[in-house]
Amino acid sequence: MKRTTTGSRWRPRPAARATIGAVAALTLAGVALTACSPASTSPGQTTLNFFQFKGEALADFEQIIAEFEAENPDIKVVQNQQPDADTSIRTLLVKRRTPDVITLNAGGKIGELLRAKVFYDFTDDPVLKTVNPAVQDIIADLAADDSEVNALGYVNNANGIIYNKKIFREQGLEVPETWDELIEVCEKLSAAGITPFYGTLADSWTVLPSFNGMGAYPARDGFFDQLRELGAAVGADSAVSFQKDFAETGERQATLYSYA
Repeated sequence: MKRTTTGSRWRPRPAARATIGAVAALTLAGVALTACSPASTSPGQTTLNFFQFKGEALADFEQIIAEFEAENPDIKVVQNQQPDADTSIRTLLVKRRTPDVITLNAGGKIGELLRAKVFYDFTDDPVLKTVNPAVQDIIADLAADDSEVNALGYVNNANGIIYNKKIFREQGLEVPETWDELIEVCEKLSAAGITPFYGTLADSWTVLPSFNGMGAYPARDGFFDQLRELGAAVGADSAVSFQKDFAETGERQATLYSYA
């Protein structure tokens, strides 16, 4: 029997806060969230509804589900991939039809859900010790509250630049290691009639990887902690602000896309 469903065809069952759990996973352009609760049962078997947001991960999750079910024959897992997961999960929460297991991108919207504390608290759960503390710290920052641990990180990504080795070899180019060297390579490629970058910008979120990569530098030294302390009082003349601290990042991103 096929376990994967998509969109509105899937019908989760009602669930209450006390029985809901959450697990969040960070991907560098973002991160994901999970919940678990006792599911409805059929004779001799428990069914878990698994809500996840990455279409490209369908096959991977199917393999994981198959391995899990082989080890736990009394549990059946139904995968439900949602392309608009942030909207879908809010609709389900409002209707009190929360899935048993949820993955969501761990960004600002997830922070709102974590602060609402609608998911299971993992504070005293042994599984918390298996999570990379650095990833868990990021999730804690999203929640802005350390009284509960309502999400667990299970994956994170890194940014990088993929380059064409053949073109570099043909053009006699060395792999750049600094910003100035990168721009020099772009100039040489442009002069040779070669487009230096391809921007996958059909979706707005794909602008984030380059911004995140370059924005990591001004975000050091407690930038976001200071920003939170300022609250609504933050402005251009504040000790820290996006307008001031990220100006160079914005300029560099514009420069990169001028070569796209």
